[in-house]
Amino acid sequence: MKIRLIPCLLFLLLLFSPLPSRADAKVPVLPEGDLHVMDVKLRPNQVWDVYTGPGPEYGIAGNGKARVSTRDWVQVLGGESWGRILVQYAISDNRLRIGWIDADALREEDRTFDVCCAPGERYQWRPCHLTRACDLTDDPLLSRTPAESLPSGQRCSYLCRVGEWAMVDVQFSGQHMRGFVPLDALKMDETRTSRTQHRCSSGPASRQRHVA
Repeated sequence: MKIRLIPCLLFLLLLFSPLPSRADAKVPVLPEGDLHVMDVKLRPNQVWDVYTGPGPEYGIAGNGKARVSTRDWVQVLGGESWGRILVQYAISDNRLRIGWIDADALREEDRTFDVCCAPGERYQWRPCHLTRACDLTDDPLLSRTPAESLPSGQRCSYLCRVGEWAMVDVQFSGQHMRGFVPLDALKMDETRTSRTQHRCSSGPASRQRHVA
């Protein structure tokens, strides 16, 4: 009888054991460049949509299915308005994503100008174009999974550098999105800036729910 109970006990132990979390998975180190991990925390046990950019014109990443859980590790890279912040997280052991989530995911004490606005003021917004066809990815550090395949000559705006990658803003196939392309695939145009850079006020009344 005791022998028969052993498999049952093992089954129950496996059944009610908590599922492994990616919170303890190896967290990547950002390469040298313009993006930096901020020492802030997200509200625990939340799930948030992940967008391809900071404003309402940008859709949800991953073909409309991207979500991030704050139960797992999430690196906060800052924002450029009170609406959304840039984060990096793991989809799996072999796949990361850099994207935007609602700034309400931050703890109240971390929803500050330095976190939500100041990082984006460093974006350069330099008009450029691709000198060869290449993939746009939201995972430049690990899988480099393509989000879109861009043609040679595609026009875009250079925002900042992450190691050997450039974060760009692009309109392609009727979609407005941001992502990363190889730096050596870009050529800067003569015009210095491609748009008026958004700046948000440091006052509490400036917490808008969208990017201007």
